Amino acid sequence: MRFAPYILEARKMIADGKIGAITDLEVYVNVHTPWNLWDFLFSKERMEINYHSIHYVDLIRSFLGTPSKVYARTFKHPHATQLASVKSNIIMDYGDMVRAVIHTNHNHNYSYRKQESYVKIEGTKGAVKITFGALINYPYGIADNFEYIMLEEGNEAQWQTKTIEGTWFPHAFIGTMQQMQLAKAGIIDKPENSIDDALETMICVEAAYASNEKGA
Repeated sequence: MRFAPYILEARKMIADGKIGAITDLEVYVNVHTPWNLWDFLFSKERMEINYHSIHYVDLIRSFLGTPSKVYARTFKHPHATQLASVKSNIIMDYGDMVRAVIHTNHNHNYSYRKQESYVKIEGTKGAVKITFGALINYPYGIADNFEYIMLEEGNEAQWQTKTIEGTWFPHAFIGTMQQMQLAKAGIIDKPENSIDDALETMICVEAAYASNEKGA
């Protein structure tokens, strides 16, 4: 997800100093996911974090690096007891000044109109909120939406919308291939999504399951 076009735009805004230093990063998913489309998941001892929230763990790491600690709890649902878990809360600990959280609920089966899936990044000078519509009313989805706000002294801040070409799937794969090509050409030392980097994400996933079993 770190290479989704709307994430790349948010990263560019941050690099340009438009929203200041990151103070809050939240991924919020409240949708109904038809897990029956993937039969293999029903035999897995681990599910939601391994097969879904891992994307968000990796995304947060791409902005903030590897956290010092992970607090997590992953949950079942009465209507999906065959699955190891379908909901998760994850806190990635970056100290006292930055909140980084993941909230996922895949059993909100009460009409797609109240379903939500977004990434919100708040900084010292502004914020970005990205609705990624692929998960809402799945598998049909809705349009993505990129909104941002920047504080300006003497002016009332207003939320604005920016049109972003492309979406998570399939366009994020362009970024992964580009990283490989740049490394192959010697333009960069190694891909941003190198094996070493992926290992750090997996360390966080393991920490989340350890926390789920043993407490914070």
